[in-house]
Amino acid sequence: MKREKSLIIYSILLNLTIAVLTAVSVAATFEGDIGRWREVLKYFTNESNIFCGVAALILAVDGIIALKKGRSVFQRIPLLLKYAGTVLVTITFLVVFCFLSFLFGGLGFLLSGANFYLHFAGPVLSIVSFTAFDRGIQVKIKHILFSILFVALYGGMYFVNVVLLKRWEDFYGFNRNGRWYLSIILMGLAAFAIGLILKFLHNKCDRSHSAEEK
Repeated sequence: MKREKSLIIYSILLNLTIAVLTAVSVAATFEGDIGRWREVLKYFTNESNIFCGVAALILAVDGIIALKKGRSVFQRIPLLLKYAGTVLVTITFLVVFCFLSFLFGGLGFLLSGANFYLHFAGPVLSIVSFTAFDRGIQVKIKHILFSILFVALYGGMYFVNVVLLKRWEDFYGFNRNGRWYLSIILMGLAAFAIGLILKFLHNKCDRSHSAEEK
């Protein structure tokens, strides 16, 4: 029981850290002007981190309740939200390092200021937290599809505003040379692969903890 309690405490601390740093980093992107909220929220980076930050806060609260009630694991819904959030920020991380870094000619701007947390530190903390300390469910294939839903929603919004209405510039370069359809396929496959990898790591670690407690 002592080990179970320690794991929940570590998870609570990590998730509270994620929630606080996300709030501080996203707030910095407003540059002191709350009227910029439309501009801030059109970027997947900010939306994915906000989603994950809120999910982390919900999970931390559930962890505190779990300690008070003597539960050794988190509840299903908070964990699924954290899983979806972790998938989203991992996509942000990989797009930055594997695609945007080449588009921008390096990582300088992409890792400066608040971007260091939003593009790198936040995703890493979320991955470590979810795979190593957030216990309570064995992630299933249908849960991957749940997390991809949010990617699809943003993709639809990006497609409408960039390709159809042309209200946004193609700031992610997903419509370069008119190849938006290729981006849709690649992002869908990448999102599923990320969900699958996180599923494997989380489930393996969860089973390992459970075996050690017996």
